[in-house]
Amino acid sequence: MTSTLDTTTVPDSGAIRVILSEVDVARICHEAIRALQTATGDNAVPGWDDASASHRESTIRTVRAVRQGMTCEQIHQDWCRRMRADKWTYGPEKSYESRTHPCLVGYQDLPKHEKAKDELFRVIVLTLDR
Repeated sequence: MTSTLDTTTVPDSGAIRVILSEVDVARICHEAIRALQTATGDNAVPGWDDASASHRESTIRTVRAVRQGMTCEQIHQDWCRRMRADKWTYGPEKSYESRTHPCLVGYQDLPKHEKAKDELFRVIVLTLDR
């Protein structure tokens, strides 16, 4: 997917602001979460260009949801719903083969480093939309 950047001049300041498409914002969020996962020793998902179409679309949908006011807890609840719909279940280890994931729990039960992913995603979207 190619990026199409647009710019606008901020009224009364003359500053130039870059306007990113929702796909661009989704790509940035995906890669930031991927970097966080790598740094914390998680089995990181593939890069944006190698991610499945359904994973990319899910990320784009989450960007839209954050733009409509979705909270971190709601982001996690929505992720759990989508994972369960895709036949994933709770398991102590993340396994693509067994389709188990330790984060298929309530938001309040997530470790702090897992909550950080939802917070990071949300902050990126809100920051890029300024």
